[in-house]
Amino acid sequence: TGVQTCALPICGLAVNAYIAVTPIDYSQEAEIPDKLKNIDGIMSCDSVAGSPSFMLTVRVESPSKLEELLNLIHRTVSVSTETTIVLQRYFAK
Repeated sequence: TGVQTCALPICGLAVNAYIAVTPIDYSQEAEIPDKLKNIDGIMSCDSVAGSPSFMLTVRVESPSKLEELLNLIHRTVSVSTETTIVLQRYFAK
């Protein structure tokens, strides 16, 4: 009847999160999306207004995999991060 549901986990990926990314060295800011785009678990990277430069949408299997992803991000680019885990998605379009 046209009703769509959005169930988590999606494809076995149980943890969805948003990661705010702020460069440590702003002269390297333009390189960050390209350095992160092929990392498994990062679904999207958006440029945002405000203190962080980018907002990543990520999906991983577990909290420990999220920690591994955060460690990989920090090894790949010189940034500070702030992570928000999605508890429940009510809808998506």
